Amino acid sequence: VELRLETVAAELNGIIQGVSGVSADIIQCSVPWYQSIGLLKDVSAEAEKQGFGMDQTYPALEPLLRVDGRQYGFPCNVNVMALWINLDTFDKVGMEPPPPTWDWDTFERFGKEFVQRANPPGERQSVFFVNRFEHAYFVRTMHRSLGASEFNETMTASGLNHEGYARSLARIYKWTFEDHIAASKAEESAFSAESGYSGAALTLFQQGHYGLYNIGRWILIRLREFKQPPRVSVSHYPYAEFPNAVIGTRVAGVYAATKYPEESTLFLAYLASEKYNMGIVNSADALPPSPAYTQLEQYTRPAEHPNEWGAHELPAEGAETIAIASAISPYVPMATIDRYKKKALEEVLA
Repeated sequence: VELRLETVAAELNGIIQGVSGVSADIIQCSVPWYQSIGLLKDVSAEAEKQGFGMDQTYPALEPLLRVDGRQYGFPCNVNVMALWINLDTFDKVGMEPPPPTWDWDTFERFGKEFVQRANPPGERQSVFFVNRFEHAYFVRTMHRSLGASEFNETMTASGLNHEGYARSLARIYKWTFEDHIAASKAEESAFSAESGYSGAALTLFQQGHYGLYNIGRWILIRLREFKQPPRVSVSHYPYAEFPNAVIGTRVAGVYAATKYPEESTLFLAYLASEKYNMGIVNSADALPPSPAYTQLEQYTRPAEHPNEWGAHELPAEGAETIAIASAISPYVPMATIDRYKKKALEEVLA
């Protein structure tokens, strides 16, 4: 039996293939979106029988894997993005690293002191506390900590006509153009460095031009390529009124019209297996699908990478404590929402 696995047909491409009857047997997809138009097989019974049910992954992922109590997929990997810290850079400027969790005012206080210490007076600023604000997860965490969601209660209208969203964008503007603790788009573009996985920005982080970098655990894939990778730790995004994080995942679902339902669901069971999870643990490609593997020493203290010790725990703990999945409407693709929010942020920072 030859199964087809589709990992790049996100949103519209995958939908067009599905409704045309030519989809892959296993699809990387948004479960709420694809299930709403009948493209996914209900795998609830198989999940319970074959050991890839919700009890094998993070409870916070339930809105991304289930619809009306029925399961339609399982994670390939899991992400809780955060602020990764170059500890060597903080040592160089003579500062203690940031705390694991912090509010907006603490973030701002640390940032102001850091850029003051790191940049000689009278010279063009070349060191920033954090790279440019652009990722949807960072903005979402900020406005969600003030009670602002992308949607209203019925998921049929925007919930961003809320003071909390405006306050979040205003604070980002302040941090970028008044406090200069975050790089602007123009300042980031002015840097020149060799590119690679995740581009030049990670080289700038490694070289000490950024004290913090906004990314997921997969930053380690790139850092492990450096001859002298920095010592790192992690802090959650700053919050206004309550700490939270965004949990996301690459979900594999089974095409409803697959000719090989048994073999396809067996692949989902493989995603919950020790072999697969240990592959994610060792490669640092985000978090493993099953949280039990984040408790192993191979995850927390990888023998070949002592510079990472102490950094792996926070994303995993956040996934099980403060993480909340993004609100997903069955009526509007999340990519559309993120595109409008990105446009709003760019207009504020123009």
